[in-house]
Amino acid sequence: MRIVVRSISFAVVLLLCSSIARAQISVTYAQDGEKLPADVFAASVRVTNDVGNARVQGSGTCVWTCGDHTLVLSCGHGWTSSGAFHVSADYPDRAAYEATLLARDTARDTSAFLISGTRPLVPVLDGDVTIGEPGSAVGYPHGEGPRAWFVTINRGRSGRYVGPWIGTSLTATHGHSGGGAFVKRDSEWRLAGITSTTETLADPASVRLCLDRAFEKLRDWSC
Repeated sequence: MRIVVRSISFAVVLLLCSSIARAQISVTYAQDGEKLPADVFAASVRVTNDVGNARVQGSGTCVWTCGDHTLVLSCGHGWTSSGAFHVSADYPDRAAYEATLLARDTARDTSAFLISGTRPLVPVLDGDVTIGEPGSAVGYPHGEGPRAWFVTINRGRSGRYVGPWIGTSLTATHGHSGGGAFVKRDSEWRLAGITSTTETLADPASVRLCLDRAFEKLRDWSC
């Protein structure tokens, strides 16, 4: 996290972050030359945390809906327990929602937000990934709409965050933190990881744990 814009009254803090974006998507091809479907881009959103004079921004993925509410998974670093949270999207339409932080795991670098509104969804992977498996990740880079880049699972990694993912082709940039990494199972793209740093992503087990903790907070909901 770093401050990249500062004025007397406002500062912008980026977690590989994004600012106001254009309503467009990148034409990105995934494994075997297949085009990443529009639904994956539509389920990808920008997450904003305003705290005093600072604004922290990253990305997220919509994974579950209950009535007129949607659950968004993102990274865990950078967010605070105070301030206001917002979720916005530029594709297929521009939309903005108030958001509530439901769960946050700083060790595994995951978080879950609830927004008042419905969005397209991407299911969470129920299983594991394999070494050498290709995939694609989507996020909101600085000053742009949702864009995708290739990732490959090639080895485990120790360090600040848990997870075996490393992107070996196009590296994440400012705005991608919290964006989803996707693999294809049974002809459907599924969320398998969450972008943590420029080279690492939270693994599928961490994603499912975050989802379970969010569901625990919503256990009294009738969905």
